[in-house]
Amino acid sequence: MNKIIFNNERTLASAGSGKTYNLTNRIIALVAGGAKPKEICALTFTRKAAGEFFGKTMQKLAEAAQNDAYANSLSKDINKIAEIGELKKENFAIILEKFAKSLQNLNFSTIDSFTSKFLKLFTSELGINESVEILDEFSEGKAKEKALFETLRQFAGDSSTIAEFAQAIKEASFGKDKKMIVSTVGNFIDEAHFLYLLQPDKNRWMSIIPKTPLIEWNSDKYRECTELLEKIFSEKGAKKKNSILTFFKNSDFDRVYNLGKLTSEMAEYFRKTSSARGTGNIDEDEYPLIDQNIKRLLYSQTDASQKAASAIYKIVSAYEKIYDKTVRKQGLLSFNDMTISIAKSPNPVERKFAEYRFDSSTKHWLFDEFQDTSRLQWEVFKDIIDEAIQDPEKSFYFVGDIKQSIYGWRGGDMKLFGEIYEHYKSHMEDNEQMKTSYRSCPAVIDFVNKVFSNRPMMKTYFGENAENAWSKIWEDHDCAEKNRKQKGEVSVEVLEKSEEEDALGNAVYNYIKEKNPSARNLTCAVLVQTNKKALQIIEAIRAKVAAEKDGEKSNIRVASELDIYIAQDNLAIPAMLALLKLSVHPQDSFAKNYVLMSPLSAVLQNENWDEELTKKISSLGFEKAFEPIAKILSENLKDFDGFTKNRISQFMEACKNFDEEQNRDADDFIDYIQKYKIREGAASDTIQVMSIHKSKGLDFDIVILPELGNTQGNRSSNVKSRNNGDVVYMPSKNICEFDENLKEASDEFKERENFEKLCKFYVALTRAKRAIHIILNKNKTETKSEGNGNFEHFLAKYFGIYEKGKDLRGLKTDLSDEAWIEDFPQKENLSEIEKSETPKEEYETKYGQIEFEFDFLNRNSANLTGLAAHSIFENLNGKKSLEEAALAAKNQYLDCPENFKDALELVKKSLENAEIKKIFECEDFCAELPYCILNGNDTECGRIDRVNFFENRTRAEIIDFKTDDASESELISRHSAQLKRYALALSKSSGIPLEKIGLKILSARNAKLVKVS
Repeated sequence: MNKIIFNNERTLASAGSGKTYNLTNRIIALVAGGAKPKEICALTFTRKAAGEFFGKTMQKLAEAAQNDAYANSLSKDINKIAEIGELKKENFAIILEKFAKSLQNLNFSTIDSFTSKFLKLFTSELGINESVEILDEFSEGKAKEKALFETLRQFAGDSSTIAEFAQAIKEASFGKDKKMIVSTVGNFIDEAHFLYLLQPDKNRWMSIIPKTPLIEWNSDKYRECTELLEKIFSEKGAKKKNSILTFFKNSDFDRVYNLGKLTSEMAEYFRKTSSARGTGNIDEDEYPLIDQNIKRLLYSQTDASQKAASAIYKIVSAYEKIYDKTVRKQGLLSFNDMTISIAKSPNPVERKFAEYRFDSSTKHWLFDEFQDTSRLQWEVFKDIIDEAIQDPEKSFYFVGDIKQSIYGWRGGDMKLFGEIYEHYKSHMEDNEQMKTSYRSCPAVIDFVNKVFSNRPMMKTYFGENAENAWSKIWEDHDCAEKNRKQKGEVSVEVLEKSEEEDALGNAVYNYIKEKNPSARNLTCAVLVQTNKKALQIIEAIRAKVAAEKDGEKSNIRVASELDIYIAQDNLAIPAMLALLKLSVHPQDSFAKNYVLMSPLSAVLQNENWDEELTKKISSLGFEKAFEPIAKILSENLKDFDGFTKNRISQFMEACKNFDEEQNRDADDFIDYIQKYKIREGAASDTIQVMSIHKSKGLDFDIVILPELGNTQGNRSSNVKSRNNGDVVYMPSKNICEFDENLKEASDEFKERENFEKLCKFYVALTRAKRAIHIILNKNKTETKSEGNGNFEHFLAKYFGIYEKGKDLRGLKTDLSDEAWIEDFPQKENLSEIEKSETPKEEYETKYGQIEFEFDFLNRNSANLTGLAAHSIFENLNGKKSLEEAALAAKNQYLDCPENFKDALELVKKSLENAEIKKIFECEDFCAELPYCILNGNDTECGRIDRVNFFENRTRAEIIDFKTDDASESELISRHSAQLKRYALALSKSSGIPLEKIGLKILSARNAKLVKVS
């Protein structure tokens, strides 16, 4: 074989199109063409994918070295990449031997691992003074927290900067309670700091300058114009214009009210002409006053944005200097810090020398999933690739799929995929898009094609800009020949708006029970957008399985692919943490009562128990100190060897990890354990519930999609990076509607957001091999959400669920064949399934079966009005008006304004009842109070809506918010048992006697307070 010159290439590969197969073929082709295995560097984002590079390469070579037919087939595929000539079994055997001899020198890894290796080899050249130590998540958090406090301390005397920064934090926290503000500040700094690293130029941090001539803000003048308008409207009897008055009365220098139909029209006219003249029936004597007020609002909002951008820049630039000096330069690095240390090295000459030494040993660079690469990561490789591109004996290859760009939130920049190709265009080939699916059957592919090529509907629901960007990269997919005769199904289930709890979870359960994938050796996943929904569905399924009668038992097992916090789903670990907390904070009555209700109450009988515990921690560490305590709990669990015993073991492992840091601080340890998380795997016959993001790179025979609407996720900060590299602090989206420049920027960010939504739902639909089951919620009337990127509303329109007379039973797509499932007969004997090594789903402990009663697990998304009412009640207190409580809650329900409006009316009606109003005037209260109790043989965890305390917390009243459309007697019948368990939990945790705890149901629909005896 002669030495082959390989081209530099880019490949766009659609979902399931054999990307890994082609990439490993290129690796084999490189070695077949004369490259040494150690000269190849293949990089991706996950360890699993990196492992596949090696595993599938070796698997192919081993098969080809033994099988003539496979060798011939693989040879043909490899010659499509480079004209190497025919490869036979003996050729593949030689290549296999080369790989086997180079195992220690292979560079098949994640980008993080590569960065770590590079940095550790060249620490001094990169300006790092100490040996490198990788920070775990907890240590990184502590280092950031320390740097943040030091930064804020430095600005303590700069009241103007702190005030502007605090206002930005306030807007980012939008009504969160004080306990969440610290994490909000940390998250805010993380977001802004990342943008600072991309754009450190102070002059590029700004506010959008409006196109409209402005009038400086003056509260008196603003109020005067509003009052004059009100007088004019009143004299004319112009009630139809009252929405304009409402807008101005509820807007001020620091806020802009929501736009209605007339005010939206007014905003459009003003944006185009710098005047409201021409809006509806606005008269000549009215529009000058309106124009003045709009210009003042524009001034106040953009002026505040400029000040905020300046303040945030000052703080994050100072934070970066402190963090770099006290953490990175000391060799304490997270994986992200490693990337930053290379990309932003202060020693460019030394870095260049390090790159040369590294580059000399690597000739061929292959990047997988390139659409997820961040700009900082690319900075690490840019100079190396520049060299490789210009050297005829080297090559650069990158592959990815812009349609699967779902990691923008962690820095992935899909624009790089096109920018880098354009930069190297004269030295690089652009391969034909890989669009043949080797994963999915015709029914699935046909549905994917029809949905994602529907430009008119995409434009309506995702906006013109997102639709244009999508259509530029979209090409219809086709099925691989081996799949073309496979039967499959895309089915749709429509849930009417219902008061029934767990309707969504029950629908998922019923579908799984009907198809019975485990008994048919089929894989099945439920893909959701939020952890909250995943937990809700898991608990609903488990509850249904537990309620199955003898003789009707199913073999359904369900597990999550979520991060599990070991201190949150059992009693044992919270009991140990409570004991430790009590040892250092003896006045903590809640910790004491928690210990007293656990088996660890025996520890307190030793008069000097606290001194002994702290001494043992100080001298031996937490692992040794907790060994006898864990033993007490384990002995109480002797009859059960399942869930809780496993959690105790994981706790002890966490203790060992913490001790390695030589930290003996009890509060730090408690914080560490509360944040300690694990990932629990699942056997192949288990129904997996996971986020769409986690499913990327995976495939399943059956995919169930129950959560396709816009979710109530965390709101991002207003600090955003524009396409031109500027970092701006965006004012409210309402004021952006009044100016062309502001609207252009707002639309840019909306396009980006909606494009990423399209990518996310494309990933969701293309995980399925044989079947997709979609669950849609139907409201009483069709919800208008044009341009909001709501995929559920898109599909509701696509399937016509609001069409008059439409039969919604058994909705399916054209190529669906429900008989597909018959190709996979059920096992007649389920004993093998029963004996599988699936982790036990019955979380049995010494305390019995764990029952989750968290509000967010049991409330159904269809009942949005009830959820919204609950949120408003939750935010009500004596210091916060109804309007303020509604404002704090409203951000969670922007996608369902009618439901929120109905909820607000329910709350208003309820507060007309003096007895109900008095509840929210109590100053000593807890909202959403968490609890975890032992009740007989059951462990029950949950949250209590509201507890009011009286008489120095010697008496209490539990209030449970309900929106059931039911009579008093029905409410008591449905909920009294639960309220009594709440009382038991409160009594045990607070020490208040049961007879001193009152129970009441706040019935929002009846505007009554129902007493439960």
